[in-house]
Amino acid sequence: MQQVFAWNQLSLEHHDLPGATALLQLAEIPDTVSPIHDPARVVDRLILYFDDLAKSDNPAKQAWDFIDRNKDVPHLCIQCIQGVERSHATVAAIFKDRGIDNSPILLHGSYTRKWYQELLRERHIPLEREPLVSIIVSTYNNLDRLKFTHLSMKFQRYDNWELVIVTDGPHPAARKWIEEEKPEKVVLVETPETKSHWGSCWRQLGINAAKGEFINFALDDNYLTPGFIEQMVGAIQHLKADAAVCDCAHHYAGFGVWPHCKAWPAYMIRSELVREIGWTESSIYAEGHFLDAVHLASKHGIVHVPRALVVHC
Repeated sequence: MQQVFAWNQLSLEHHDLPGATALLQLAEIPDTVSPIHDPARVVDRLILYFDDLAKSDNPAKQAWDFIDRNKDVPHLCIQCIQGVERSHATVAAIFKDRGIDNSPILLHGSYTRKWYQELLRERHIPLEREPLVSIIVSTYNNLDRLKFTHLSMKFQRYDNWELVIVTDGPHPAARKWIEEEKPEKVVLVETPETKSHWGSCWRQLGINAAKGEFINFALDDNYLTPGFIEQMVGAIQHLKADAAVCDCAHHYAGFGVWPHCKAWPAYMIRSELVREIGWTESSIYAEGHFLDAVHLASKHGIVHVPRALVVHC
């Protein structure tokens, strides 16, 4: 059986390949293509580019054509800069195509979901269902921060999401922005008065408005990295857990990484558990009490995703 594996840039530059190898390199631009430590072992090679200026024509088709014509080569190496993201997505798609369990790769969570789906579509392999995720964000009178939050959502590598914006009192600027620019996938819950406490008193309204199977709570000064939703949902699904918590680069820690961050932006929770608990407090301590309740009510566990997927500004 062919050995299929992912390598990063340093591995390709400094280590011998295991034998006769077909090498598929996934790069942004020509300057990022890694040199090969032992090119004599490379029996076939294809370089695909993903930057907008250098993007290869139909890269998914080219990738499968390369993989198919080299199916009898003992080793197939998929290489990108870090040896994860697109590399892991490609290996996972190959395993899926060949009937091999790819859940360990998907569970690792660092693969690029969109490239994985593009490869499956090209092969006419049914895509896994992508459940709706609701991001409930509390916002104050700062439209720039709210737009930044929406921008971080548009960069998500997971497509099926909604942004439920809950104001703390009237927010005419947010209302005007939504009415005039019609940002995609946005639901506005505008409340009648300002009560502060990080918007805790109004968070239940966001829960009521959310339609997703998974819920995350955030503030408008939180940045969710592009892999946040796909990695958190993937971890919950593959371990059949009730929730996931990631690490966080937090300003309380001087933007150092806060592992197992006990703050709401770092949690993704199944909506049925959120609704079972409800948001019953209005104080500044409501966040901690709610997360304590999540841990107590969880019957199937809370999985830790050991990556800083949230930046708390």
